[in-house]
Amino acid sequence: MASMLEHDAGYQKWLGQSKFLRILARYFALPFYYHLVTSGYGAFVNEELVGWLYIRGWKQMLYIETLATKPAWRKQGIARALLAFAERQARELHRQWMGLTVTGKNEAALHLYEGQGYQRAHWRVMHLNGRRKFKSEDGRRVYLRPIFGPLAYQAYCHFSASDLAAGDGWTVPVLAQQLQHDPHHWPGREWLVSIGDQPVAYLNRHGSRICPNLYLACEPDWWGNPHVLEAVEAVLSRDADQMKTVILRLGSSGHHDAALPLLTEMGFTTHPTILFRMFKHLGD
Repeated sequence: MASMLEHDAGYQKWLGQSKFLRILARYFALPFYYHLVTSGYGAFVNEELVGWLYIRGWKQMLYIETLATKPAWRKQGIARALLAFAERQARELHRQWMGLTVTGKNEAALHLYEGQGYQRAHWRVMHLNGRRKFKSEDGRRVYLRPIFGPLAYQAYCHFSASDLAAGDGWTVPVLAQQLQHDPHHWPGREWLVSIGDQPVAYLNRHGSRICPNLYLACEPDWWGNPHVLEAVEAVLSRDADQMKTVILRLGSSGHHDAALPLLTEMGFTTHPTILFRMFKHLGD
C-alpha cells in the first residue's frame, strides 16, 4: 500500500485522501482482488521478502498488475529479477506480449521498463485552459448524434480500432481486443460525429463540468479535419462558463500528431497522460 500510494496516481486519487478507504482497500478490496484474479510471487534474500509481483493472463498477454520492491532494497536488481521471472512465465504459457501500467511521474520505473524492452502506447493528451472559438469555413454541416448503450459501444470500438490501426499499428494485437478496458475511456455522454450524411468519428465526454475529459477517435482520413474539431468545440461550448481545464485524448499518436496544429490554434497544449500503458512483444 505504501509503495502504491507513493508512485501510483490511481491510488493517490482514490485512496490518498481517505483513511477509511485505505483501510478498506488494505484489508478487503486488494486481498480479494489479488486472490481471485492474479497470481502472486515474492522475491526473497535470506528468507526476507524484498519484492513482490502480481500477474494475470489477459488474452495473448501476461499483464503485470503490481511490481514493488521494499525501499531498502531498491536499485539492487530486485525489480529486474521479477520482470525476468514474469517474462519466463509468459513464454512458458505461450503468451506473445507482456503488459503493464505505470504512473507517468514515476520516472525510475519508466526508465527500468524501457530498458527492459517495453514501449509506451499512446501516452499524450491535450490540455485546454481558456478557450478560443473555432469554426470550419467551407459551410458543410457537422452533426452530433447522441448515442447510447450497444450502439455507443459499437461506435467506440469501430472508430477506436480504425484510429489505432493507422496511428499505433504495433499496439493493435493487444489493444484492439481490449478497448473496453482502456483507462482513458469512461462512461459518459457519447456522440456519433457526422459530416453531412457520413459518420466520421466517435466523441465521448466524461468527468465534471469544471474539468471535462473528452475522447475522440475517427477515421484516419479525418484526423485534424476542421469539421471534426468543430464537433469538439460544440461539445465544449455547452458548459463554457464553468470549465477551468479540458483534457482531450485522441485515439492514437498518429491522430494526435495530425490534429496538433489546429488544436494548438484552439489553445490546447500537449501533456503526458497520468497513466502509461506499456507493452513488450515476445515473438511468436
